[in-house]
Amino acid sequence: ILDGVGDPQHSALQVAEDVSLIFQNCRAYNPAGDEVRATGTMVEAMIRSKWENAELPFPKKWRKR
Repeated sequence: ILDGVGDPQHSALQVAEDVSLIFQNCRAYNPAGDEVRATGTMVEAMIRSKWENAELPFPKKWRKR
């Protein structure tokens, strides 16, 4: 937990990875066509766009969609 504390870049990357996991789980546990999944997809796109516009470190596993 304390690894990288105080390093803003590490912290930003960790947050991005955690957020990514939330949306991966949203897709995994909500079937296509479900309102929750659709909303998750929409929110994920908004977060990624704002993240990129803020010029925060972009995790390698976040591929552009």
